[in-house]
Amino acid sequence: GSAYSELVSQARLEFFAKATQYTATYRDTDQLACLDPDKPTVLSGHQPTLFHPGVWFKNFYLSHLGKYLDANVVNIVIDNDVAPARSIQVPEYVDAQHHLNAIVFDTDDAAIPFEAAHVQSTSHFQSFAAKVGQSMGTLIDDPLIHELWPFACKQAEQHGNPYLAIAQARHVFEGSLGLKTWEVPLSDICDTAVFGRFARHLIKH
Repeated sequence: GSAYSELVSQARLEFFAKATQYTATYRDTDQLACLDPDKPTVLSGHQPTLFHPGVWFKNFYLSHLGKYLDANVVNIVIDNDVAPARSIQVPEYVDAQHHLNAIVFDTDDAAIPFEAAHVQSTSHFQSFAAKVGQSMGTLIDDPLIHELWPFACKQAEQHGNPYLAIAQARHVFEGSLGLKTWEVPLSDICDTAVFGRFARHLIKH
């Protein structure tokens, strides 16, 4: 029964509230501009996996747009997709030849959504950075994983989700580089009242 414009305004406020609440659970938000419903909003999104340069390009550009446009900038953590294998391919140099070495950060490869994942092997998760560094050997003197992983381990101990821990560690590291963005998981957005009305409308029609 609400007017469309009222629903849009309510959805924006609920979205901003979720982003503010979520981001504040793991990083200092004093340096971030408050989300303002009267400003334009720019969104990006990615799965909560170990990131590659393409992800970082989006996030750096998102932060830049926020400054350039005086806009709200929020990265949506797409945590409803099915998570891939809990491992990455790491280069190593052995016997004068280059190889790829699969290193796991957890032992469970069940096909479940990111949001439902839980650390199955604390020892694998905590030793992941050291194993990556050992595999790389002299290829890279100081892999970024050594700076990123301690906070990921801390977050995994708090809530148990390895993927959210990785995403939160990335976001905190981006903050140390000067990026100013908010983040929120898609699962949190789906928990808002307006999204519930949207879902009921789809079911009904």
